Amino acid sequence: MEVNNQAIFELLVKNIKKGKCVLFLGPELLVNQEGKYYKSYFKQLADENKDSISKYFSKENLFAFQGKNSALNQLMIVSKVTEFYENAGDEAILNLISQLPFPLIINVSPDTALNKLFSKNNYHFRPVYFPDPKSNLIGEPTIESPIIYNIFGTIEEEQSIIMTHKKLFETIIELMQKDSIPNSIRNFMKSANSFIFLGMKFETWYYQLLLSILGFDSETMAIKLGAPQEVDVDTVSVMDSCFQIEFSTLNPNNIIEGLYNRIKKDAPALLKQQQKPVVAGTAYISYAWRDVADPNNTAEASASPPLSASFDREEIVDQIYNELTQNYSVTIYRDKNLLTLQDSIQSFMNRIGQGKVVIIVVSDKYLKSEYCMYEAWVIFKNDRFKERAFLVVQPDVKLKDGAQMYISYWRDKQNELANEIKEKFANDYVAADKLIAKNKTLLYIYLFIGTFLEMLQDTLYANMLANDKQANDDTVKVLVNKIVKKLNEE
Repeated sequence: MEVNNQAIFELLVKNIKKGKCVLFLGPELLVNQEGKYYKSYFKQLADENKDSISKYFSKENLFAFQGKNSALNQLMIVSKVTEFYENAGDEAILNLISQLPFPLIINVSPDTALNKLFSKNNYHFRPVYFPDPKSNLIGEPTIESPIIYNIFGTIEEEQSIIMTHKKLFETIIELMQKDSIPNSIRNFMKSANSFIFLGMKFETWYYQLLLSILGFDSETMAIKLGAPQEVDVDTVSVMDSCFQIEFSTLNPNNIIEGLYNRIKKDAPALLKQQQKPVVAGTAYISYAWRDVADPNNTAEASASPPLSASFDREEIVDQIYNELTQNYSVTIYRDKNLLTLQDSIQSFMNRIGQGKVVIIVVSDKYLKSEYCMYEAWVIFKNDRFKERAFLVVQPDVKLKDGAQMYISYWRDKQNELANEIKEKFANDYVAADKLIAKNKTLLYIYLFIGTFLEMLQDTLYANMLANDKQANDDTVKVLVNKIVKKLNEE
């Protein structure tokens, strides 16, 4: 169910002021210092350690270990997983969270990024994790003395980190036992009247079971808000009917910013005094790779008209990257440095907020790449697209005369899929349904391509030339200045 953001925010702010709101943080917010999304990192870990890991289950983010020394192999992987969690956390959103007066924050990931920020800023808090037996002695959560509770283990105790299905099952069974969760935390949750869930994919079965264990399946008058809203219809139905959780149209960062700004206006004394954030700004660059490195079919590139030998699709990207990182200390998330492109851009857009922009460098190949156009679509449907997206067009793009060519290109892709379904799966509805689901991005792109081409003509920030390096250098400098100005405004 979609909520009225204005009305829900007024109620949330009211309850936060009273110290009656609980915040849940999930792993979908997690990236490391390089900007690598947590599932991308763990998939790469599995690919690089095939002798130790027989399979990576991306949906649950769990491993299956193999070999005679599987226990030893697991210990070695735990140390690498711990290294990721030690360097994980989006400091921009966590800085705002740390200042808000939440008495209880429940982290379903084992990271301690928020704990570190509390300590760095000298904020009083009490760290607790499951299954620490000493946690039963913890007192009631309060605004003055908040609790950060890692409910699925913590990197501070490596044996508590969940790596396998067996460990997950054991942890769930333990959580279901009486008095497994500290009474002070259970009692506070019963008295709380607002709950915010950020970065949790509720279609995951053990999150749903956790909600039941925590008593969210009982009828209460509490406000329960989840973000982001991109979940399937069945999950929305379960969340609504079983747990009364509604979904906001805003992403997690927008929600936290909204709450922060309202409390700053109405009750600034409730906000903790913060040290100046160290992050100057963050940007994501979306572009088509060189043919050698690109995961897509290079036949797409061969259809492009030839340019001069000096034309390099990534040269401008490198230039923008170097200008921003070296001269202005902007953190750049660049898909060439990431592994799972769709996960990475979706993760970035779910967290985009203050001090963050997206740079889209469009080439002929970009407009014919499913990966790239999917990224453009995800960026476009995010809040405040025109304010955050900087569009750069490479010289091999034909905007005026070739716009219909790109529209026809994606129409043909759609027709190819339709014909394949008709010829191969006319009477096999299950197989057809799977094929459609697998290729749903084609439909998004076909519906979006016309709008995107219009935007490229109307809202250009930079237009690159084929054989004029000096002009391009000057254009990049102007572009970078505009990006830095935008980051300084936020």
